[in-house]
Amino acid sequence: MPCVYWILGGADPAAFAGATSREELLAGVAAQPSNHSPLYAPVVEPTLSVGVAALVAAARHWLPGT
Repeated sequence: MPCVYWILGGADPAAFAGATSREELLAGVAAQPSNHSPLYAPVVEPTLSVGVAALVAAARHWLPGT
């Protein structure tokens, strides 16, 4: 049985507000907790709605007859 694993992330845009260089953006990314961190708490919206929409679109593309 084929299997697909999609990875979606979510970060608070406020963490990147004011970043004006690649280095500042990378520092913002590095400061984000990983998915398995007890500090991981993405902003619920739009993370949830965008993630669900992306997964539904991918499933409809990959699954026949949907």
